[in-house]
Amino acid sequence: MTRLIFITHPSVIINRNIPIDEWEISAEGIEDLKRLFAIGFWEKVDILYSSTELKAYTGAHQAKKLFPKIKVPDDYKKDDLGEVRSRKYLEYNFYMKAVENWYNNPNTKTNGWESADEAMRRISSCVSEIMEKNKNKTVAIIGHGGTG
Repeated sequence: MTRLIFITHPSVIINRNIPIDEWEISAEGIEDLKRLFAIGFWEKVDILYSSTELKAYTGAHQAKKLFPKIKVPDDYKKDDLGEVRSRKYLEYNFYMKAVENWYNNPNTKTNGWESADEAMRRISSCVSEIMEKNKNKTVAIIGHGGTG
């Protein structure tokens, strides 16, 4: 049986002056990664994939170092595993309202974001392809909470 472990990236340093997909993991997020890597499931992971965004693939790089038996293919960074398609920074209150609208209106594009339905199709298609290529393996994917 093929198994999937989907991991969302940890907390990030929010910096309105750099693109969202270049945000780094925060000190709190680094501590979260340490706790994540202490969980025993990693010994069962056969192959690892990640979003192309720094906040996701930072964890993949660390997992690769800590668990060298895990296969990390050359194409492990997948753009279609990315965050909701928007690179626009929103202040916290506007962001929370946008997230609420995104989930409550899955067919609607709001604030320049792709719709939730579009994101679901994109992520589902990518994950399905990964799972099809890795039958009877345990696959870990590091992605994003909204699209996960």
